[in-house]
Amino acid sequence: MSETFLCSGFQGWITTVFGSLWTYLILASLFTLLLGLMLVHFLRSKNPKNSSAEADALNTCDSSGACEEKLLQLIETLNGNSKTILLAAAGLECMPVTVPIRIAIKSSEKNKRCLLIDLDFKRNAVWKAFGLDRQNIPAASLPAPSGIKNLSVLPAHYFEQNKIMNIGPITKNAQKLYDLILINAPYLDGHPDRKMITSSSQYAFVFAKETPQVQRLQGLCHAGQCTVLGSYSIRKNGTPAPSGQ
Repeated sequence: MSETFLCSGFQGWITTVFGSLWTYLILASLFTLLLGLMLVHFLRSKNPKNSSAEADALNTCDSSGACEEKLLQLIETLNGNSKTILLAAAGLECMPVTVPIRIAIKSSEKNKRCLLIDLDFKRNAVWKAFGLDRQNIPAASLPAPSGIKNLSVLPAHYFEQNKIMNIGPITKNAQKLYDLILINAPYLDGHPDRKMITSSSQYAFVFAKETPQVQRLQGLCHAGQCTVLGSYSIRKNGTPAPSGQ
């Protein structure tokens, strides 16, 4: 009888402890904490080494050429066969169109198949810079050859003609054909499809004049799971560094 009593007492204790609401709450909290730690470790392991405080700071370049060299060096350090990189600016004055164009040209000269996507709807700047004739190439034939080996262009007027921001499927399919995909977004800060654009990119370079602009753009990139590789302000004609430096 004593053994039966002890057994029933033990079962009662088990029922009391594990049937307690507090016990379930404690176990759920521990599980959530463990899951959170695993997620943080996973995200950190995916980010490149330079996507830290150095990438968050607003760096001043003496010229657009000096900035392009920095970006090219960082691109070379990235792992993987195909890379989608967003060049995001707070406004047209923050990043000359020559920056994405020269990066694309120099990358193609290294035998990298490169696609340059232009989201400058106000100027269609990339298309005009390459001197291409909008009337001669229908939308069905895009991306179009730029005239430079290994470099193709998807102009801003493609998105206007189709009246849809289908950049997600475009970048996904392009990764099968190109080694480097560059997205020129010179006024991402106010773009109505900015969330879709950042979520379609793996990495980003941010261009701004003021620290608050940088913070907004970085926030957009982080929300879209797009890793910021660096934030830059291009100095023009010896003008002083922007505020926040």
